[in-house]
Amino acid sequence: MNAQQCLAMVTCLAQAAGAEGMVAGQILDMAAAHDAVSLAQLERLHSLKTGALIVASIEIGALAQVQVSDVQRLHLRSYGQAIGLAFQVKDDILDIEGETATLGKAQGSDLMNDKSTYPALLGMTAAKQHLLELHQQAQESVAEFGAAAQPLVWLADFIVTRKH
Repeated sequence: MNAQQCLAMVTCLAQAAGAEGMVAGQILDMAAAHDAVSLAQLERLHSLKTGALIVASIEIGALAQVQVSDVQRLHLRSYGQAIGLAFQVKDDILDIEGETATLGKAQGSDLMNDKSTYPALLGMTAAKQHLLELHQQAQESVAEFGAAAQPLVWLADFIVTRKH
């Protein structure tokens, strides 16, 4: 790995964790407490808060590989964005349908804390459909990689089927 790759990787992580990423998402989350938000606002919040580090982890892996093209990195970024949002949609669904013992938090805690969630905004059926659409987007984003993408496909499958 060369110095330029290392710098790009550190920059990617710093942006994802900082004021342009996770910190911005946390601020939006705190500002949205007890307020109704639109789907676009909710997705932006979660893209920054949860998704930024997921996308960064995938981008950093791609940046470590000299043979990954800019176009391939865009596909991997799209994959990361899709699974980042899918993770949050599933988390919101599990907050309603999951069991406290396996969730690591009290079932219904998002509702009790008046947090904006996908089921609250879309309804449970539409939230589950959105989850499936994000899953499909993730799979399509890495399809060009063929068998090499199998671990990424497995990860997307795990995110949408997890129980906790």
